[in-house]
Amino acid sequence: MNEVNNKDNINKLISNCNLLITEREAFILNKYGINYNNCPNMKSLLFLIESYLNTYELSDKEYDEIDVVARDISDRNYYQFTNK
Repeated sequence: MNEVNNKDNINKLISNCNLLITEREAFILNKYGINYNNCPNMKSLLFLIESYLNTYELSDKEYDEIDVVARDISDRNYYQFTNK
């Protein structure tokens, strides 16, 4: 496992092929039954999260919790996998 510095201080990254998610993100995804293990890359994970947000009726707190995870993953995807 690698470590990354982000706004939640230091979180351990879970490396699963082309996925890089923190333990906190994995916990939240698991909490809502979003199975990230079958996603081949970060873009497909973001699509899965977006589909979840659009499919289920969530409280504002639930929506915000998942949305923060999606934004963090999107940022990480951009900085890790986009050629600049």
